[in-house]
Amino acid sequence: LVLVLAPPSMVRLLRSERWTVKSEAVIIKWIRSVLLSGGSAQMRKEHLEQSQNTNSEFLQDVDLLNFLPTDIDHTQSLKDLGSAIFARLQGLSLSTLPERLTIPERRHIDFQTGRLLRRISLLQAPSGRFGPAVPVLGSTPGTPGRAKMGAEASRGVGNWAPAFHVMLEGVLRDAEDMAVTVPYYAIRRHFQRLGHCLDAVKTPRLVVLDAAHDWNIEAERVTISGNVTRTKQELLALQRPLESWDDPDHGSKDRGPPDRDHAAGIRVTGLRDWSNCIFGDPLMAMVFTERPSKDFLRGFSGRPRRQSEYESDCDEDFAVRLLYGNLVECQEEAHVRLLLYQCFHATVAVVREFYRPRSDSTSREFAARKKLNTVLARLESIKEYSKRSHGRPTSEMSPAKR
Repeated sequence: LVLVLAPPSMVRLLRSERWTVKSEAVIIKWIRSVLLSGGSAQMRKEHLEQSQNTNSEFLQDVDLLNFLPTDIDHTQSLKDLGSAIFARLQGLSLSTLPERLTIPERRHIDFQTGRLLRRISLLQAPSGRFGPAVPVLGSTPGTPGRAKMGAEASRGVGNWAPAFHVMLEGVLRDAEDMAVTVPYYAIRRHFQRLGHCLDAVKTPRLVVLDAAHDWNIEAERVTISGNVTRTKQELLALQRPLESWDDPDHGSKDRGPPDRDHAAGIRVTGLRDWSNCIFGDPLMAMVFTERPSKDFLRGFSGRPRRQSEYESDCDEDFAVRLLYGNLVECQEEAHVRLLLYQCFHATVAVVREFYRPRSDSTSREFAARKKLNTVLARLESIKEYSKRSHGRPTSEMSPAKR
């Protein structure tokens, strides 16, 4: 069993971190209830469309229930921010595995992680609203504690652009509270200029922001020759995605050294932390702002790709061109949205080092500032992307006026 407690009161938290325990408990409970009930009509439709348009290695979709920890008990207290007890999943986080991943293992894990994130993205907010998990799910029937929240926290937001604006202003106010020097004016100006591109996102999908990080991915190794509990069919199922890369269309120059025992005997078992969840654009996940691997994108896209589609990976918009799945809306504006998300994540990374300094905080802050300056320069180069008018819906209010 794993006991999850909120940080002590003397630990300073960002606004987005104040409901981590509650968020994890609520989201796991909600996902389990949705899956056990058979899912929404829209989710079943997307499953059907995927099975009709993908090859055999994607037909047996990820069973998300197997990746969820079991919620044994949790509190909903607003005073102590909650606590939870979970049944631990099998495996270890990638960052703590006793042996480093081989090249075939890394590619296999990336592919499975992409499929897992795609499966998570099929889940949609039941209320049709955008925002962090606790506010959005807090307004749904059957979620304890919803009446104790404020009006804003219990609703979510009706459109993605103002929902993202709330999160962006939240981290900027975190920075102001600690007198952190960041380019406030430039960040706000670029959102005012280009935030209309976020209006193209109409479906609030579940996004685990840090799902693809090595510390958060749990996996286990099983060798074929050893004393294992897995059946031969299970091992073959684990091996199939990697073997499919060996077909003539994919060539051989990108394959790592042969290591079938490891490649077939490693699998993703789940996520260590489900607390950093929102309902919004799937591209908001940090992995998409950090140049994801080809294998991850292939798993997330849900469709096989030929080798020729991977050869121009030096292009900065490489990730966007591979996302041909139906989960990414308005792909022609996706690169602008990615820049805004990169700006957000880089700002969070800078501010976090001032809230919880570590021994290597200086180098971490420097790296985050470098990313922030780079993305601001790229945003500056986008002079006038669209002439369409994107006014804020009359029912939504600027977060600055709330």
